[in-house]
Amino acid sequence: MPVRLSCWSIALLAVVLTGALRGQGCVAVPADTPAIGSPSSAPFGNNNPNDPIFSDLRYQVLVPRTMLGTQPLRIRDLQVAPAGSRVRQLQALTLTLGHNAAGQLANPMSANLGAPTVTRHVEQWLVPTIANTWSSLGVPLDFLFDPAIGDLVIEFRVIGGGALGGSGTAGMRTDQALPYQWTPGGGTTGSSFAGGGIKLRLCTDTHGLLELGGGCRGSNNLVPQLGYTGSAAVGGGGLQVTLADGRIAPASPVVLLWSFDVRPAPLDLAAIGASGCSTHLYGDVLDVVLTGNGTAAVPLAVPAAPFPCLPLWNQWLVFDPAANPFGLVTSNLGRILVGN
Repeated sequence: MPVRLSCWSIALLAVVLTGALRGQGCVAVPADTPAIGSPSSAPFGNNNPNDPIFSDLRYQVLVPRTMLGTQPLRIRDLQVAPAGSRVRQLQALTLTLGHNAAGQLANPMSANLGAPTVTRHVEQWLVPTIANTWSSLGVPLDFLFDPAIGDLVIEFRVIGGGALGGSGTAGMRTDQALPYQWTPGGGTTGSSFAGGGIKLRLCTDTHGLLELGGGCRGSNNLVPQLGYTGSAAVGGGGLQVTLADGRIAPASPVVLLWSFDVRPAPLDLAAIGASGCSTHLYGDVLDVVLTGNGTAAVPLAVPAAPFPCLPLWNQWLVFDPAANPFGLVTSNLGRILVGN
């Protein structure tokens, strides 16, 4: 039986959810056609994270306000349309969302991001993308776009972008209705194009379970695997956070970490003796479980209330005395997105 410090009933979560408004769903720009469009290696790179052109890019795409409706849109999840099924390997990713009153992209590129803006940065980010399907980048966002101010501009600064094993091309689907510009090397003067920017899906309210990458090997030479079963839909049957490939030993403890946000850069656990292991999580709440066969499952019931795109991040800590001096290894990272 798990020893639980309940993650769902704590007062902090109640505060987060107080006054939550039902969302507006997702808006695909320019259309809900993730399987159509020529693929582009910008901004996320090709199969080589050291490519001299695509390994360090600043890329901006302009989304005309006419594609987003007349009402303000609170963007909580950003999705792309990959042409191939690959794990995106990003040494660093910085997303900046802002308003553009000029109706066009100009130089310097910083002039295209008018207030209000929001910026989120993550490092050592591993995110799976599935061909011809809207795929979330998994980056935490909360940006209020107001069409009364201007068009939407999204800037991607991608360093060390590559595509690990998988199938198909590494590029993202594009559309001629989306102006864009880009420059290599992190410069500020971009080359502008009237169309051909990457397709996007902007979500105010949706739900999903995303198994990100990461983790370190245990004494069994396997990386513990975090997974999900069920659904994070509001009012649905709930879900389970699962563990596989952990250490097999009688009454072996494992800990499931929960966080309401992620660290911009992973915390290296080598300082405590867990070399090669790290975590993006703060560990706001935890579940302690005893397992004997290297597997575990922690249930989560999703209440029947409006939760527009509420993110919860997870990672397993597996006690493994033979793995390293500290006796601990980590699983991959996961994200639960609770919504309608």
